[in-house]
Amino acid sequence: MIFCDLGDLKIRSPQTMQPVTHRCQPLKNFKFKLNASPRGRVGSPKFCHSKLKHMGSAMLKWVVLAKRNAQLGNRLTMHAHLLAFCLEKGCVFLNPTFGEYADFFVGTRGRLLIQKDGALRSRPLPNWQAKMAYAAVRIMYQLAKVSRLVPWFPIQSGKATRNPQGKGLREFLEALEAKGGRLAVVSTWKIRSYELCAKHAEAIRRLFLPVPRLRKTADHKLKTLRAKVDLILGVHIRHGDYRRHAGGALFFAPADYRRWMEEFAACFPGQKLGFAVCSDAKQGAEDFSGLEVVFGPGNDDADAYGNKRHDPVKSVIVEDNYMLSQCDYILGTVSTFCSWAAFWGNKPLLQVRSKCEHAIPERFVVPLGPD
Repeated sequence: MIFCDLGDLKIRSPQTMQPVTHRCQPLKNFKFKLNASPRGRVGSPKFCHSKLKHMGSAMLKWVVLAKRNAQLGNRLTMHAHLLAFCLEKGCVFLNPTFGEYADFFVGTRGRLLIQKDGALRSRPLPNWQAKMAYAAVRIMYQLAKVSRLVPWFPIQSGKATRNPQGKGLREFLEALEAKGGRLAVVSTWKIRSYELCAKHAEAIRRLFLPVPRLRKTADHKLKTLRAKVDLILGVHIRHGDYRRHAGGALFFAPADYRRWMEEFAACFPGQKLGFAVCSDAKQGAEDFSGLEVVFGPGNDDADAYGNKRHDPVKSVIVEDNYMLSQCDYILGTVSTFCSWAAFWGNKPLLQVRSKCEHAIPERFVVPLGPD
Protein backbone atom coordinates (compact mmCIF):
# COMPACT_ATOMS: atom_id res chain seq x y z
CA MET A 1 0.00 0.00 0.00
CA ILE A 2 1.39 3.44 -0.93
CA PHE A 3 0.12 6.70 0.62
CA CYS A 4 0.64 10.02 -1.09
CA ASP A 5 0.37 13.63 0.05
CA LEU A 6 0.24 16.24 -2.68
CA GLY A 7 2.84 18.99 -2.74
CA ASP A 8 6.10 17.06 -2.44
CA LEU A 9 4.97 13.56 -3.38
CA LYS A 10 6.79 11.14 -1.06
CA ILE A 11 6.65 7.46 -1.89
CA ARG A 12 8.37 4.65 -0.02
CA SER A 13 8.76 1.48 -2.06
CA PRO A 14 7.50 -1.60 -0.23
CA GLN A 15 10.44 -3.64 -1.67
CA THR A 16 13.53 -1.39 -1.20
CA MET A 17 12.05 0.92 1.48
CA GLN A 18 14.04 3.72 -0.19
CA PRO A 19 12.16 7.05 -0.23
CA VAL A 20 11.45 8.67 -3.58
CA THR A 21 10.46 12.32 -3.75
CA HIS A 22 8.56 13.83 -6.68
CA ARG A 23 7.55 17.51 -6.97
CA CYS A 24 4.01 18.13 -8.24
CA GLN A 25 1.43 20.91 -8.24
CA PRO A 26 -0.47 20.96 -4.94
CA LEU A 27 -4.26 20.66 -4.86
CA LYS A 28 -5.75 22.18 -1.74
CA ASN A 29 -7.37 19.83 0.78
CA PHE A 30 -7.09 16.83 -1.53
CA LYS A 31 -5.80 13.37 -0.67
CA PHE A 32 -5.82 10.06 -2.45
CA LYS A 33 -4.64 6.53 -1.84
CA LEU A 34 -2.80 4.38 -4.34
CA ASN A 35 -2.88 0.60 -4.43
CA ALA A 36 0.44 -1.09 -5.15
CA SER A 37 0.74 -4.60 -6.47
CA PRO A 38 3.28 -6.99 -4.91
CA ARG A 39 5.61 -6.12 -7.80
CA GLY A 40 5.48 -2.46 -7.00
CA ARG A 41 3.22 -1.37 -9.88
CA VAL A 42 0.85 1.40 -8.97
CA GLY A 43 -2.84 0.83 -9.57
CA SER A 44 -5.63 3.37 -10.16
CA PRO A 45 -6.21 6.07 -7.52
CA LYS A 46 -9.12 5.83 -5.15
CA PHE A 47 -10.38 9.34 -4.51
CA CYS A 48 -11.41 10.36 -1.04
CA HIS A 49 -15.15 11.11 -1.48
CA SER A 50 -15.45 13.26 1.64
CA LYS A 51 -12.73 15.61 0.43
CA LEU A 52 -13.82 15.94 -3.18
CA LYS A 53 -16.37 18.68 -2.68
CA HIS A 54 -13.70 20.83 -1.01
CA MET A 55 -11.37 20.80 -4.00
CA GLY A 56 -9.99 24.15 -5.09
CA SER A 57 -11.37 23.94 -8.63
CA ALA A 58 -14.98 22.97 -9.37
CA MET A 59 -15.68 19.75 -11.20
CA LEU A 60 -19.14 20.85 -12.34
CA LYS A 61 -18.86 22.51 -15.74
CA TRP A 62 -22.38 22.56 -17.20
CA VAL A 63 -25.86 22.91 -15.73
CA VAL A 64 -28.87 22.16 -17.94
CA LEU A 65 -32.47 22.97 -17.02
CA ALA A 66 -34.50 20.19 -18.58
CA LYS A 67 -38.15 21.02 -17.86
CA ARG A 68 -40.28 24.12 -18.44
CA ASN A 69 -41.79 26.00 -15.51
CA ALA A 70 -45.20 27.35 -16.62
CA GLN A 71 -45.07 30.92 -17.93
CA LEU A 72 -42.83 33.99 -18.06
CA GLY A 73 -42.51 34.82 -14.36
CA ASN A 74 -41.82 31.22 -13.32
CA ARG A 75 -39.25 30.69 -16.05
CA LEU A 76 -37.44 33.95 -15.33
CA THR A 77 -37.36 33.11 -11.63
CA MET A 78 -35.84 29.63 -12.03
CA HIS A 79 -33.51 30.88 -14.74
CA ALA A 80 -32.18 33.64 -12.48
CA HIS A 81 -31.43 31.36 -9.53
CA LEU A 82 -29.69 28.72 -11.64
CA LEU A 83 -27.78 31.38 -13.54
CA ALA A 84 -26.63 32.95 -10.26
CA PHE A 85 -25.23 29.59 -9.18
CA CYS A 86 -23.42 29.15 -12.51
CA LEU A 87 -21.95 32.65 -12.34
CA GLU A 88 -20.68 31.87 -8.85
CA LYS A 89 -19.15 28.52 -9.85
CA GLY A 90 -17.94 29.51 -13.31
CA CYS A 91 -20.20 26.96 -15.00
CA VAL A 92 -21.96 27.17 -18.35
CA PHE A 93 -25.75 27.39 -18.12
CA LEU A 94 -27.90 25.85 -20.83
CA ASN A 95 -31.62 26.62 -20.72
CA PRO A 96 -33.61 25.49 -23.76
CA THR A 97 -36.81 25.76 -21.68
CA PHE A 98 -36.78 29.55 -22.09
CA GLY A 99 -37.29 29.26 -25.86
CA GLU A 100 -40.51 31.22 -26.51
CA TYR A 101 -39.35 34.16 -24.38
CA ALA A 102 -35.65 34.24 -25.24
CA ASP A 103 -35.90 36.77 -28.06
CA PHE A 104 -37.58 39.36 -25.80
CA PHE A 105 -34.39 40.00 -23.79
CA VAL A 106 -31.00 41.40 -24.70
CA GLY A 107 -28.89 38.65 -23.11
CA THR A 108 -30.95 35.66 -24.28
CA ARG A 109 -31.90 36.73 -27.80
CA GLY A 110 -30.46 34.21 -30.27
CA ARG A 111 -28.79 32.20 -27.48
CA LEU A 112 -29.16 28.93 -25.64
CA LEU A 113 -25.94 29.30 -23.67
CA ILE A 114 -26.25 32.09 -21.14
CA GLN A 115 -23.19 33.60 -19.52
CA LYS A 116 -21.93 37.11 -18.89
CA ASP A 117 -22.34 38.43 -22.42
CA GLY A 118 -25.14 41.01 -22.50
CA ALA A 119 -24.59 42.21 -26.07
CA LEU A 120 -27.75 42.26 -28.19
CA ARG A 121 -27.80 39.85 -31.13
CA SER A 122 -29.68 41.06 -34.16
CA ARG A 123 -30.88 37.63 -35.26
CA PRO A 124 -33.36 35.66 -33.14
CA LEU A 125 -32.91 31.97 -32.48
CA PRO A 126 -34.76 29.93 -35.12
CA ASN A 127 -37.84 28.31 -33.62
CA TRP A 128 -36.95 24.85 -34.89
CA GLN A 129 -33.59 24.98 -33.15
CA ALA A 130 -35.19 25.89 -29.84
CA LYS A 131 -37.69 23.04 -30.15
CA MET A 132 -35.01 20.50 -31.10
CA ALA A 133 -32.79 21.60 -28.24
CA TYR A 134 -35.62 21.20 -25.74
CA ALA A 135 -36.56 17.76 -27.09
CA ALA A 136 -32.93 16.63 -26.92
CA VAL A 137 -32.56 17.82 -23.34
CA ARG A 138 -35.77 16.05 -22.28
CA ILE A 139 -34.37 12.80 -23.70
CA MET A 140 -31.02 13.43 -22.02
CA TYR A 141 -32.75 13.99 -18.68
CA GLN A 142 -34.58 10.66 -18.91
CA LEU A 143 -31.44 8.77 -19.92
CA ALA A 144 -29.38 10.47 -17.21
CA LYS A 145 -31.65 9.07 -14.49
CA VAL A 146 -29.50 5.95 -14.54
CA SER A 147 -26.67 8.10 -13.16
CA ARG A 148 -28.44 8.18 -9.80
CA LEU A 149 -27.44 4.52 -9.46
CA VAL A 150 -23.90 4.96 -10.82
CA PRO A 151 -21.53 6.90 -8.55
CA TRP A 152 -18.86 9.00 -10.24
CA PHE A 153 -20.71 9.07 -13.55
CA PRO A 154 -19.86 12.41 -15.26
CA ILE A 155 -23.51 13.12 -16.19
CA GLN A 156 -25.75 13.47 -13.14
CA SER A 157 -29.49 14.23 -13.07
CA GLY A 158 -31.67 15.46 -10.25
CA LYS A 159 -35.15 16.71 -9.50
CA ALA A 160 -36.08 19.31 -6.90
CA THR A 161 -39.57 20.71 -7.39
CA ARG A 162 -41.21 20.53 -3.97
CA ASN A 163 -39.05 22.35 -1.46
CA PRO A 164 -41.35 23.96 1.14
CA GLN A 165 -38.67 26.35 2.37
CA GLY A 166 -37.79 27.49 -1.13
CA LYS A 167 -34.07 27.21 -0.41
CA GLY A 168 -31.25 24.77 -0.97
CA LEU A 169 -30.39 25.19 -4.66
CA ARG A 170 -26.69 25.44 -4.00
CA GLU A 171 -26.68 22.32 -1.80
CA PHE A 172 -28.74 20.42 -4.38
CA LEU A 173 -26.33 21.14 -7.24
CA GLU A 174 -23.20 20.64 -5.16
CA ALA A 175 -24.52 17.21 -4.14
CA LEU A 176 -24.63 16.28 -7.84
CA GLU A 177 -21.10 17.63 -8.18
CA ALA A 178 -19.93 15.56 -5.22
CA LYS A 179 -21.13 12.44 -7.03
CA GLY A 180 -18.67 13.22 -9.80
CA GLY A 181 -20.99 15.18 -12.06
CA ARG A 182 -19.45 17.49 -14.64
CA LEU A 183 -22.80 17.90 -16.42
CA ALA A 184 -25.91 18.31 -14.24
CA VAL A 185 -29.26 17.83 -15.99
CA VAL A 186 -31.95 19.06 -13.61
CA SER A 187 -35.66 19.64 -13.20
CA THR A 188 -36.20 22.34 -10.57
CA TRP A 189 -38.86 24.68 -9.31
CA LYS A 190 -39.46 25.43 -5.62
CA ILE A 191 -35.77 25.67 -4.79
CA ARG A 192 -33.81 28.89 -4.55
CA SER A 193 -30.51 30.59 -3.73
CA TYR A 194 -31.43 34.12 -2.69
CA GLU A 195 -27.95 35.02 -1.50
CA LEU A 196 -26.41 34.18 -4.88
CA CYS A 197 -29.16 36.07 -6.73
CA ALA A 198 -28.43 39.11 -4.59
CA LYS A 199 -24.68 38.76 -5.19
CA HIS A 200 -25.04 38.48 -8.98
CA ALA A 201 -28.11 40.71 -9.34
CA GLU A 202 -26.49 43.25 -11.66
CA ALA A 203 -25.25 40.58 -14.07
CA ILE A 204 -28.73 39.00 -14.14
CA ARG A 205 -30.39 42.37 -14.75
CA ARG A 206 -28.08 43.12 -17.65
CA LEU A 207 -28.94 39.84 -19.33
CA PHE A 208 -32.68 40.28 -18.87
CA LEU A 209 -33.00 43.83 -20.08
CA PRO A 210 -35.95 43.80 -22.53
CA VAL A 211 -34.97 44.55 -26.12
CA PRO A 212 -35.36 48.26 -27.05
CA ARG A 213 -38.63 47.94 -28.96
CA LEU A 214 -40.33 46.47 -25.88
CA ARG A 215 -39.33 49.39 -23.68
CA LYS A 216 -40.55 52.28 -25.79
CA THR A 217 -44.28 52.23 -25.01
CA ALA A 218 -43.83 51.78 -21.27
CA ASP A 219 -41.16 54.49 -21.10
CA HIS A 220 -43.43 56.93 -22.92
CA LYS A 221 -46.43 56.20 -20.68
CA LEU A 222 -44.41 56.57 -17.49
CA LYS A 223 -42.71 59.74 -18.69
CA THR A 224 -46.10 61.32 -19.31
CA LEU A 225 -47.35 60.21 -15.89
CA ARG A 226 -44.24 61.40 -14.03
CA ALA A 227 -44.76 64.90 -15.41
CA LYS A 228 -47.99 65.03 -13.37
CA VAL A 229 -47.11 63.22 -10.13
CA ASP A 230 -44.40 62.89 -7.48
CA LEU A 231 -44.48 59.14 -6.97
CA ILE A 232 -45.71 56.12 -8.95
CA LEU A 233 -47.14 52.89 -7.55
CA GLY A 234 -47.13 50.00 -10.00
CA VAL A 235 -50.19 47.77 -9.55
CA HIS A 236 -50.31 44.21 -10.87
CA ILE A 237 -53.84 42.82 -11.09
CA ARG A 238 -53.74 39.12 -11.85
CA HIS A 239 -57.08 37.67 -12.85
CA GLY A 240 -57.33 34.93 -15.51
CA ASP A 241 -56.06 31.67 -13.96
CA TYR A 242 -56.32 33.15 -10.43
CA ARG A 243 -60.10 33.01 -10.65
CA ARG A 244 -59.79 29.31 -9.80
CA HIS A 245 -56.25 28.91 -8.47
CA ALA A 246 -56.28 27.97 -4.76
CA GLY A 247 -60.06 28.29 -4.81
CA GLY A 248 -59.85 31.92 -5.86
CA ALA A 249 -58.07 32.91 -2.63
CA LEU A 250 -55.69 35.26 -4.50
CA PHE A 251 -58.29 36.73 -6.83
CA PHE A 252 -59.12 40.33 -5.92
CA ALA A 253 -61.59 42.64 -7.63
CA PRO A 254 -60.62 46.07 -9.02
CA ALA A 255 -62.40 47.64 -6.02
CA ASP A 256 -59.96 45.87 -3.66
CA TYR A 257 -56.98 47.21 -5.55
CA ARG A 258 -58.47 50.70 -5.60
CA ARG A 259 -58.82 50.61 -1.81
CA TRP A 260 -55.16 49.61 -1.44
CA MET A 261 -54.12 52.35 -3.88
CA GLU A 262 -56.00 55.01 -1.95
CA GLU A 263 -54.64 53.71 1.37
CA PHE A 264 -51.10 53.87 0.01
CA ALA A 265 -51.60 57.40 -1.35
CA ALA A 266 -52.85 58.58 2.04
CA CYS A 267 -49.43 57.71 3.50
CA PHE A 268 -47.82 60.50 1.44
CA PRO A 269 -49.55 63.74 2.44
CA GLY A 270 -48.47 66.69 0.36
CA GLN A 271 -47.40 64.45 -2.54
CA LYS A 272 -49.41 63.51 -5.59
CA LEU A 273 -49.38 59.85 -6.48
CA GLY A 274 -49.82 58.21 -9.83
CA PHE A 275 -50.59 54.58 -10.62
CA ALA A 276 -49.46 52.27 -13.42
CA VAL A 277 -51.95 49.42 -13.62
CA CYS A 278 -50.94 46.22 -15.44
CA SER A 279 -53.19 43.20 -15.73
CA ASP A 280 -53.73 40.08 -17.78
CA ALA A 281 -57.44 41.03 -17.95
CA LYS A 282 -58.80 44.22 -19.45
CA GLN A 283 -59.30 46.91 -16.80
CA GLY A 284 -61.76 49.77 -17.16
CA ALA A 285 -60.93 53.39 -16.43
CA GLU A 286 -64.26 53.77 -14.61
CA ASP A 287 -63.00 51.52 -11.78
CA PHE A 288 -60.21 53.99 -11.03
CA SER A 289 -61.93 57.31 -11.70
CA GLY A 290 -60.50 60.21 -9.70
CA LEU A 291 -57.03 58.63 -9.60
CA GLU A 292 -54.10 59.50 -11.87
CA VAL A 293 -53.80 56.18 -13.70
CA VAL A 294 -52.12 54.82 -16.81
CA PHE A 295 -52.64 51.27 -18.01
CA GLY A 296 -49.98 48.89 -19.19
CA PRO A 297 -49.37 48.26 -22.91
CA GLY A 298 -51.18 44.94 -22.66
CA ASN A 299 -54.48 46.41 -21.52
CA ASP A 300 -55.67 47.29 -25.02
CA ASP A 301 -55.36 43.72 -26.30
CA ALA A 302 -56.54 41.92 -23.15
CA ASP A 303 -59.97 40.33 -22.83
CA ALA A 304 -62.27 40.47 -19.82
CA TYR A 305 -61.29 37.04 -18.48
CA GLY A 306 -57.51 37.27 -18.57
CA ASN A 307 -54.68 34.81 -18.99
CA LYS A 308 -55.57 31.16 -19.51
CA ARG A 309 -52.04 29.70 -19.06
CA HIS A 310 -52.02 28.06 -22.48
CA ASP A 311 -52.54 31.29 -24.41
CA PRO A 312 -50.00 32.06 -27.16
CA VAL A 313 -46.91 33.91 -25.95
CA LYS A 314 -47.08 37.66 -26.62
CA SER A 315 -44.32 40.22 -26.23
CA VAL A 316 -46.74 42.61 -24.55
CA ILE A 317 -46.42 40.71 -21.26
CA VAL A 318 -42.75 41.70 -21.18
CA GLU A 319 -43.76 45.33 -21.80
CA ASP A 320 -46.16 45.21 -18.84
CA ASN A 321 -43.53 43.64 -16.60
CA TYR A 322 -40.97 46.24 -17.61
CA MET A 323 -43.44 49.04 -16.83
CA LEU A 324 -43.96 47.68 -13.31
CA SER A 325 -40.20 47.47 -12.77
CA GLN A 326 -39.81 51.18 -13.54
CA CYS A 327 -42.31 52.34 -10.89
CA ASP A 328 -41.24 53.51 -7.42
CA TYR A 329 -43.23 50.85 -5.56
CA ILE A 330 -45.00 47.68 -6.72
CA LEU A 331 -48.21 46.20 -5.35
CA GLY A 332 -49.65 42.85 -6.36
CA THR A 333 -50.72 39.47 -5.09
CA VAL A 334 -48.50 36.38 -4.79
CA SER A 335 -47.07 35.96 -8.27
CA THR A 336 -43.66 35.49 -9.82
CA PHE A 337 -44.67 38.14 -12.38
CA CYS A 338 -44.61 41.08 -9.98
CA SER A 339 -41.83 39.50 -7.91
CA TRP A 340 -39.60 39.47 -11.00
CA ALA A 341 -40.48 43.10 -11.78
CA ALA A 342 -39.47 44.11 -8.24
CA PHE A 343 -36.22 42.14 -8.35
CA TRP A 344 -35.24 43.30 -11.83
CA GLY A 345 -36.13 46.93 -11.11
CA ASN A 346 -34.72 46.77 -7.55
CA LYS A 347 -37.99 48.22 -6.21
CA PRO A 348 -39.96 47.66 -2.97
CA LEU A 349 -42.76 45.10 -3.33
CA LEU A 350 -45.87 44.19 -1.36
CA GLN A 351 -47.67 40.96 -2.22
CA VAL A 352 -51.12 40.87 -0.61
CA ARG A 353 -52.71 37.58 0.35
CA SER A 354 -56.04 38.69 1.76
CA LYS A 355 -58.48 41.61 1.53
CA CYS A 356 -57.86 42.64 5.12
CA GLU A 357 -54.19 43.52 4.54
CA HIS A 358 -52.97 47.11 4.57
CA ALA A 359 -50.89 48.74 1.85
CA ILE A 360 -48.56 50.94 3.87
CA PRO A 361 -44.99 51.81 2.78
CA GLU A 362 -43.41 50.00 5.75
CA ARG A 363 -44.62 46.66 4.41
CA PHE A 364 -42.93 47.03 1.02
CA VAL A 365 -39.59 45.22 0.72
CA VAL A 366 -37.02 44.94 -2.07
CA PRO A 367 -36.62 41.18 -2.74
CA LEU A 368 -33.15 39.60 -2.64
CA GLY A 369 -34.19 37.37 -5.53
CA PRO A 370 -37.32 36.61 -7.52
CA ASP A 371 -39.78 34.18 -5.97
